[in-house]
Amino acid sequence: MNFKRKLTLSGRKPGYIKECLRVATKIATKYGKKKRYTETELLEFLEEERNKYADSSYATRVHQLKAFLDSLPEDEHGRRQKLPIERLPAYPDTYNQPLFNNEEIDKLIYTAVMEEKPETVLRFAIATIYGCRVGELAKLSSDNINLNHNNSTIDIPTEKKGRRVPQPIPVELEPLFSIPLKPRKTHLIQNDLKRICRKARVHIPRWGGIHMIRRSVVTALYSNTDLKEITIRRFLRWSLGGRSLGVMPRYVKTPAELTDLEVLSKHPYLPMWKTMIEFIPYLPQYSQMCNLTQLLSFN
Repeated sequence: MNFKRKLTLSGRKPGYIKECLRVATKIATKYGKKKRYTETELLEFLEEERNKYADSSYATRVHQLKAFLDSLPEDEHGRRQKLPIERLPAYPDTYNQPLFNNEEIDKLIYTAVMEEKPETVLRFAIATIYGCRVGELAKLSSDNINLNHNNSTIDIPTEKKGRRVPQPIPVELEPLFSIPLKPRKTHLIQNDLKRICRKARVHIPRWGGIHMIRRSVVTALYSNTDLKEITIRRFLRWSLGGRSLGVMPRYVKTPAELTDLEVLSKHPYLPMWKTMIEFIPYLPQYSQMCNLTQLLSFN
């Protein structure tokens, strides 16, 4: 499709291209593949998006729709397709960025362990410990996990500009990480979270998702520990460029594996995981996993 080629050749990031193509596919599915869409069709489409998404997400959808319309060919008079609104919606000054508090995270961990399938529990553990993005969680499989007692690691396929460096797995949770893990579609992972929230009776906004957990991890590490900002950024595999840290990253050369261990030693969510793992040998959903139950019983 020419739209994808134009975005790719313009140097757009894969994530942006994917979201733009999603909007293009949605309007093409609804009204058919056309060289031009009517004002009525576009207004109807925009109204549906307005009713479905929060302000920031709606603004993003409109900008993505405009990018698609700009890629369509000119008509016989040399005119390009335009949006039927006077101006693009501005991104809000303050975004609605919901997150879970520590008590809610504890409820979600408890519910996940007690009621969910083992693979769902492992993925949820990875989300709440390492603060992964949903795309990173979707790509994860057992191939990313290296179990070596007291020196186990997980290699999360980081998105954006984060450094891809294996991270340590807490020794108490090594049995949990022995659960077989396969890649999973992002929308299914989002559905898993919403189901866990529903069972735990923890509120999640209509547009809420896995990124709420990432925000929760960041907030908990900043608010509930004495960890330095650069240490937290490294643990979350954020880029250390930009102006906020100045030249500090050039001079602070502490190995990532040491700063990661420091974070895990103070991680606010790990005590609940260490408590809940003791329940696993007694839960029926884990009874068929001989290696896991044997490891837990041995520990």
